[in-house]
This record gives sequence, structure tokens and C-alpha cells, in this order.
Amino acid sequence: LLGAAALAGYLAGALAAPALGRRFGTRRALVAAMGLVALSFALCAVPGGLWWLLPWRLLAGVAGALLMALAGPTVQQAVAPARRGA
Repeated sequence: LLGAAALAGYLAGALAAPALGRRFGTRRALVAAMGLVALSFALCAVPGGLWWLLPWRLLAGVAGALLMALAGPTVQQAVAPARRGA
């Protein structure tokens, strides 16, 4: 169940990433996602049982997908076009 929650969060985050990147800017979205990942993993350390872990694993999936979907294009923008294939 926890794996399914993380996967569902990942799917939701991947689908929402382009819109969030445009709305808030990729840098702000990446910083927020890093904070959400750290928060969710810290909250997963609290012993609260399955129903406590479920929303935090979902949040970790969303934030992880945001990082994966937005980091690549952000790095590509910082690299000179002639060096992008290197």
C-alpha cells in the first residue's frame, strides 16, 4: 500500500511538474520539492503506523517526481547549446 501511494504521488507529481514550473518558476519549484522531500522523510521516521505513513509517502512521491521532471530541463538551460551532448 505504501509503495502504491508513493507511485501514485510520483505519477501526480510528474503530471503536475510542467504547470508548477511555469507558474512558480523552476528554481522555486525545485527548492520547494527538496523541502517537501526532506519533510516527508523526516515525518516517515515518526512511528505512527500505516495510516500515518501513507500521506507522507504520497508526498514523497509527488516531490520526488517534481525533482526528476524539473531538474533535467533546468540543467539543460544552464549548459551552452554546443556542450549539451557532451
